[in-house]
Amino acid sequence: MYHRNPAAYSRGFATSLFQLGCGARPASLACFPCQTRILPSAKLSLSRTFFSLPSFPPSTPSESEVHGVEDLSVKDRYSKKGDLLVYKETKRLPYTKEQLYGVIADVELYPEFVPFCTGSNLYSVKTLSDSSSSERPKDTRAKPWLEAGYSGETHLLESELAVGFKSFEEKYISHVECRKWDTVKATASHSKLFKHLTSTWTFKSPAEISFPQSVLQTTDPSHTNSTYISLHLAFAFSSPVHAAISELFWKAVSERMVSSFEARVQQVHGRPSSKS
Repeated sequence: MYHRNPAAYSRGFATSLFQLGCGARPASLACFPCQTRILPSAKLSLSRTFFSLPSFPPSTPSESEVHGVEDLSVKDRYSKKGDLLVYKETKRLPYTKEQLYGVIADVELYPEFVPFCTGSNLYSVKTLSDSSSSERPKDTRAKPWLEAGYSGETHLLESELAVGFKSFEEKYISHVECRKWDTVKATASHSKLFKHLTSTWTFKSPAEISFPQSVLQTTDPSHTNSTYISLHLAFAFSSPVHAAISELFWKAVSERMVSSFEARVQQVHGRPSSKS
């Protein structure tokens, strides 16, 4: 476990958020190595007893998780429900669903582009069987949630993620449900820092969403090669002090999530051609 002085812990957290609000990158991020490794199932027992690895049922994406064009307006991006802070945004990017899904679903590489993520250890991967394919041969793919497959193929991942701020590091278990090319939903469990943390990314082609004709221009040559991505991020801190401080900077943190994702997509797949 991580035993820290509460006052120092809060000061470090406040300093990090202040730096982020000013556009600075916390110095501590360079101090944590971005190491990723898959651990054998025999090593699932963790030294910190407050962690557990419960099984969890897959969720069915609801219509509310696929936000409409109205989410593009600033006034609808931010909301607060009790101590729960919610950020949501929908953007159209000139990439395919497969390309965008591949970036978000690659949990092992989160330390390379997700803000404040300093480590990712993938513990287990479970592929949900398709009842209509009982004769399907044994899956030999090294990373089945990323490789080939079919639309809607669902994989459940359990990963230990580490997040680093100015003077501390927190680790928690992230349960990630990857519904191939459609949805990536992550839920944190047994975290001392977060009382609640979920993020849901959805990927929809223009043809899959009904938009007003004034917004959806079907004559756009890039129409068939673009995707509407939606992020629904909801979090609440366990500490009242952290909760109060986070309200000052949570918008900047949430927006940085999206901008970091866009930068990563360009890094992996290149800048789209103006003719695409």
